[in-house]
Amino acid sequence: MTGGRPYNLDGQEDRVAALIVAWIPGQQGSSAIAMAQVKPCA
Repeated sequence: MTGGRPYNLDGQEDRVAALIVAWIPGQQGSSAIAMAQVKPCA
């Protein structure tokens, strides 16, 4: 999910395993997210 303002997810955040939010990611933000190696928090 990308954006520059708060979103109302209408409870959907309780139905997914994870959320990735890029706050105002810029022109290459979606590419950076797609190529990132996500490491879970311990």
